[in-house]
Amino acid sequence: LMLHPAGPLGSARSGMILADVTPGLNARAQELRRDLEEVRTLRTLQEEAAKRLEDGLAGVQQARADLSQAIADRTDLPQRFVEDPVRTAILLDSTETLLSATEDEDISLAQIAEEAGVSLASVYYFFPNRNAVYVALARRFNEEIYRRSIIPPTDPEPETWQELLAMKHTAAAAFQNSRPAALRLFLGAGVSVAVRNADFAGNARIARSRARMFEAYFDMQPMPDLAHRIEISAAAMDGIWSLSYGHHGRITEEYRQEGTACAVTYLRQFLPEYLPRRPLTEDALDRIEVQDTEA
Repeated sequence: LMLHPAGPLGSARSGMILADVTPGLNARAQELRRDLEEVRTLRTLQEEAAKRLEDGLAGVQQARADLSQAIADRTDLPQRFVEDPVRTAILLDSTETLLSATEDEDISLAQIAEEAGVSLASVYYFFPNRNAVYVALARRFNEEIYRRSIIPPTDPEPETWQELLAMKHTAAAAFQNSRPAALRLFLGAGVSVAVRNADFAGNARIARSRARMFEAYFDMQPMPDLAHRIEISAAAMDGIWSLSYGHHGRITEEYRQEGTACAVTYLRQFLPEYLPRRPLTEDALDRIEVQDTEA
């Protein structure tokens, strides 16, 4: 038994004091215990969130690497771009809307996400940067333009190869004028190398089909490099169309005619002024379309 130095009265007073403060100390100890549990829970959540962020960043970095490699090799886009075509189409539609509605050259992925009504992380999952979106949109435009380019003109049918070119150029200009985003991507001044390469690939495919269309409509001698010559003539025409876009914000009919005249003048170095028509056949028309992977 321990006695207070002040005697029994001091011991009694000490006991009363301890009895008063002990419940408060116990309550404070319980609060501290709960606080420690909350800290432990928060730390666990932070560690899990950090792990998720690391996994997400690794996915974004891999997507960026895959896309860069695809652009460099001019191969198909990474698998995630094609495995969810609906969400990809929504993002491309939103990008086209922004390009059409504003002259701002610095459209961000955040703006695309807001326009599409999705999170920024969803955009990053498919596109690591703005240029990747532009390349995908350019490829989609290329496919639309190509599908229109291989439709055989039949009402009326062209009687000369010059008339065939004029018909196709008129239709192409009308399509691009109806899609301001396509004008900006293909004819604007701030076009990236990757978008330009996508445009070149699309033009080369159109040229191959255009050469086969010439052969379907006209009786002509074999010309192995005809597609290459048509591709060069189209590049010259595109230069004139770019000038029209720079001056007028669209392809005017005057500049369309000038572009066609330039293409015709170049091709006259390799084609006779007159090529006799030949009857259209199903086999010849079926040969016009070429696959995107054909050389």
